[in-house]
Amino acid sequence: MNLYRCGQHSTMGGHRDDLELTMDAPVVSVSFGSTAVFLLGVCLPGCKQWVLALQPTCSLWLQAETRNWRHRHPS
Repeated sequence: MNLYRCGQHSTMGGHRDDLELTMDAPVVSVSFGSTAVFLLGVCLPGCKQWVLALQPTCSLWLQAETRNWRHRHPS
């Protein structure tokens, strides 16, 4: 579990989960208390990126193929 605090420059750099030992479990991001920005991108065959604003109590699930997409939480 990772905790990112609002206003304290908490970040998660862009990465893919392609080096995990298993991809059986999803990755879940949940926003508690304030809106969290989450960037999600894929390059197959063209590149696309989405900027998602997770509202308080909302969640984002990455599973199966989407765990191989680049994702990050900027400051």
